[in-house]
Amino acid sequence: MTTITAIISAIKAAGYPIAHDSFSTAQTLPFVCWTDDGSNGVYADNINYISKSGYSLELYTKLKSKADEKKISDALTALGVSFSRNPTTKITAENCFQTVFSFELID
Repeated sequence: MTTITAIISAIKAAGYPIAHDSFSTAQTLPFVCWTDDGSNGVYADNINYISKSGYSLELYTKLKSKADEKKISDALTALGVSFSRNPTTKITAENCFQTVFSFELID
């Protein structure tokens, strides 16, 4: 079973600095932040059978980068993680682009 720790290690191995929510110092693009998006359960008969936690990886790049998106996608795929990728958004105030990858892990 894949853990968020394994995903963080894979993102680091792919060459990206990664932090929970934000970095304490300014980073050079590209970099990744991860967030805990809460939990969801599979239940019946008033019992939780499976507990799942949602996560997001936020990839920040200077320009929209299919190559960087592919590295993140490949890292998640190699770990057997099913994910969705949101459309890339330009963050004008920060002069960068953000691509968010969302997924769930079984607790």
